[in-house]
Amino acid sequence: METIMYQATIFLASILTVFGQTIETTSQTIKIEVGKVAQFECKVKNLQPSQTVKWDFIDHNITISKGSVIHAENYENKYSIYGPQDGGGYWNLQIYPVLMTDAGTYKCYVDGAADSVKVIHHLLIANAPPVPSIPALNVTDCCVTNGVEKCALPFCDTSTSILDLIKITIADNGDCISRNILQILKCGQDGRNHLGCCMRNGLSDLCQNLCKGWGEDDGTDYTSCISDAQIMSYITCFKEGNALLPSPPTDVSAINTGNSLLVTWQPPHDNPDVVVGYKVQYMEEGSDVLNSTSLLRLNSLVKELTNLELNVVYEIQVVAIASSGASQPSLPILKSTAEVVPLSNYTQTIQDCCKKYNVTSDCQGYCAASLYYTGGHPDMLKCLSELDIIYQCIAGHGDHSPCCMVSGVPSECLSLCKGEPILDWSITGCLSYMNRISACLIEGSVMMPDPPQNTRILAETVTDTSAVVAWEAPGNFKSGDEYLVSWKKDKDIFNEWKSAEIKFGTTYKITNLEPGTKYDVVVSTENENGSSLPELTLILITEG
Repeated sequence: METIMYQATIFLASILTVFGQTIETTSQTIKIEVGKVAQFECKVKNLQPSQTVKWDFIDHNITISKGSVIHAENYENKYSIYGPQDGGGYWNLQIYPVLMTDAGTYKCYVDGAADSVKVIHHLLIANAPPVPSIPALNVTDCCVTNGVEKCALPFCDTSTSILDLIKITIADNGDCISRNILQILKCGQDGRNHLGCCMRNGLSDLCQNLCKGWGEDDGTDYTSCISDAQIMSYITCFKEGNALLPSPPTDVSAINTGNSLLVTWQPPHDNPDVVVGYKVQYMEEGSDVLNSTSLLRLNSLVKELTNLELNVVYEIQVVAIASSGASQPSLPILKSTAEVVPLSNYTQTIQDCCKKYNVTSDCQGYCAASLYYTGGHPDMLKCLSELDIIYQCIAGHGDHSPCCMVSGVPSECLSLCKGEPILDWSITGCLSYMNRISACLIEGSVMMPDPPQNTRILAETVTDTSAVVAWEAPGNFKSGDEYLVSWKKDKDIFNEWKSAEIKFGTTYKITNLEPGTKYDVVVSTENENGSSLPELTLILITEG
């Protein structure tokens, strides 16, 4: 009996301790000059060993810290968590130096406790430029598309007078607006992060859910969020956000470079002119905390995430940053780090390729992946006639230019991504991109198909207007791969290739040719990751 009473006492004490958690700090709004130090206090009482104090920057949708660990890329120790030496329970946040983009709302809270165990602070920038005039927001087309009833359509246009909106709210006991509020607010939210503004306008935790991106209606009752004052707060924030915030970045992708991932993206479709930079956010799949890079320059559309764990899947998203806040994150992508093809194995594959294509022994020393890092050597000129074969072997006879373009390789260097040598001084401008080119080549060597083998024109099929080209499947051909047969007149200075996709078989009859004419014919293999280079260029001369 005493044991039971003891266990009950311990259990009750645990409950009281958990429910006794508080943050003994009042909300602050501070105004700081750019370049100065901003400090926010957060004193937590009764923190349990299994619980953690977190700091979030609401406007940028990032977790700054979990406990004393900084998860935002801490460039020049911008963020730090500290407490006074004479007291415990403090998890104060320091930001230095303050930038214009640091303006916004910060939240300190206990992960694993009730939602009420938090404190909200606001940072204003002294001498910030004035906010431009905000135009009316009209999302009527979106509302109609999403089935908003006619009685509620005036709420989709912020130029509607306040008096008219109040009349609609009062009419029919508010049933019209109740039935349509979610669709209206979803259109007004429009994929932007209005959460900071809504918090600064005093909306409740429940109503704040309508200020950020959400999916389908999950059945939550938002009736308490449609009072006159709250609707005006939504309208204010959505008007500001649609005018001053960008939509998410687009075309986010990543390639594996061993224990690093090279992430690329494109600017947002809406309000790209307000973007001042980007942040890449990432975490191991299944984790609950996103790491974030520091603010990346506006013209930087690529970021290498380094020192990652090998053979781990990472979730990656990109946020566009504006002076007034940030976009919602892009849709997350999943990308795994992996052991890349070992350089020694990759070089052996290249050397085998060079031997297959009869590269002379004096030139086989250049059949190595290192050629793509060094840009070559003056002695290579003695191998000038064989450089095409050497570079194509290094590229795995594949066209990796789509990967290279996404990875930010400039157009003047794309020939290297197709195994075409650059034999002048312009190659020096490509040396800084060799790591990206090599990453595409090595990843492509695993993912892209090899060229067709034994490509040939069947001599007995050649007529004055047609001929049959034949080939054999490469060793890594798999279900779903296709072939592309292309041909053009040999002297066609406009390089106008005609082509045909071949889904089945290893022959194709080219028709509608001109009599007595010389043609170039090539065959390549294609899959969802790209295209091989042709094994060789065939010469076809029609009869006549």
